[in-house]
Amino acid sequence: MPKFPLDNSFRFRNQKETMSKIVSVSIEMLLEKLASEAVVLFARRERIHDYLVQWKKTLEKIKAVIEDAEEKQTREESVKMWLYELQNLAYDVEDLLGEFETEALRRKLLLEPAAADHHQPSTSKFPKFIRTWGTNLGLPSIKLDYKVVSKVEEVNARLQDIAMQIQPLDLREKYGGRSKRFRQRRPTTSLVHEAKVYGRSKEREEIVELLLKEDGTSHNNNHFSVVSIIGMGGLGKTTLAQLVYNDSRVQCHFDLKAWTYVSQDFDIIRVTKSILRSVAMGIVDHNDLNLLQWKLKKQLFGKRFLLVLDDVWNENYNDWIDLSRPFQDGAPGSKIIITTRNADAALIMGTVQAYPLKGLSNDDCMCLFTQHSLETRDFSMHQPLKEIGAKIVIKCNGLPLAAKALGCLLHGKYDPSDWESVLNSRIWDLSQGRCDIVHTLALSYHYLSRPLKKCFAYCSLFPKDYEFQEEETIL
Repeated sequence: MPKFPLDNSFRFRNQKETMSKIVSVSIEMLLEKLASEAVVLFARRERIHDYLVQWKKTLEKIKAVIEDAEEKQTREESVKMWLYELQNLAYDVEDLLGEFETEALRRKLLLEPAAADHHQPSTSKFPKFIRTWGTNLGLPSIKLDYKVVSKVEEVNARLQDIAMQIQPLDLREKYGGRSKRFRQRRPTTSLVHEAKVYGRSKEREEIVELLLKEDGTSHNNNHFSVVSIIGMGGLGKTTLAQLVYNDSRVQCHFDLKAWTYVSQDFDIIRVTKSILRSVAMGIVDHNDLNLLQWKLKKQLFGKRFLLVLDDVWNENYNDWIDLSRPFQDGAPGSKIIITTRNADAALIMGTVQAYPLKGLSNDDCMCLFTQHSLETRDFSMHQPLKEIGAKIVIKCNGLPLAAKALGCLLHGKYDPSDWESVLNSRIWDLSQGRCDIVHTLALSYHYLSRPLKKCFAYCSLFPKDYEFQEEETIL
């Protein structure tokens, strides 16, 4: 992952860029605290229970749209501000509920001795009077002071105001998965400009060798086997697949080839149509899955095929089984390449060989960066920029996406001050229209499980380069 300073803003409330990663965790914690026995008992005795019931309903409503807000906040400043206001309110609500719990505990401790004394004989009339007065009047019946009541009313007003913004901001609840309004990555194709690809010769040879190798026995009685290229977003998985797909040895080895961009939406009909169009080279204008699969089966029958499924996220085993039925009739030795960030997705597809992709060397990363920034392979013609450029490349940490994106930002710019600006920037400050780093990395975050999102939010609180033992991170 690029080594840009991602950390300091996580430490302060006033940094809006990371609010979405913490606010969903905060809301879950508030919902748990609102349901705690101490808070519920205290609220009932103080006649503010109705407020807390309303808060719970409102927070549940907000929680339902948080995921959509997370997706939109990188593109819409108004949503980012909404999350910022929500997080600040969450802190205040947490403090207020903490006060309620503390007061409930204090009263419990005060009443326990009185209750014990009530069952013991005493020769003193005065203490008995005091005990009777304290029990009859009841400490829990003492009203909250005016300041606390004011806090409750203020929080209630702020919470309702935030909830009322959900509709104007067009935040929507998710049904059965992620919002399709999340900015989709542009569909990929099999075409590649090999002259502008650096540092993947070794990986290319190893993948080609896997494709040309005869498996001997097929996996799970299939005539095809699956090779998975696995790695984080921006490592160049798609580029490597393109290089392999267009290799002359691969072209000669397989009877049929097809390239399909899958993405987050694992739509079996759409993917099947895309494969069928590639192998049949014709128009497919219907959505009957049965007919589509029969046609695809006929096209693949007895032929050794290579299929690339790019950017796979699906973790549903049954969906994969349904999609792969026509593949069974291909000739032995058929291969499927999948590119994915998700090891579980590779596993459910019956991967025979997983290929974890690593970052580029610093030299290759430098070539890629200068190609996109200066349209050359080095700084020989631009010496004043060499030192700054080298520092930028080091921060890319071997991630091709970072080198390419930052190179594109500096394309045609030869003023060292422009390069210094990029060097000292945080990645979320870079132009969203010209830099895909934030979107690509954010996509991986959005697909983390909720427990892992909590861990991410917690770890983000540590400052840059802070060293800690893993035991310290246990919540």
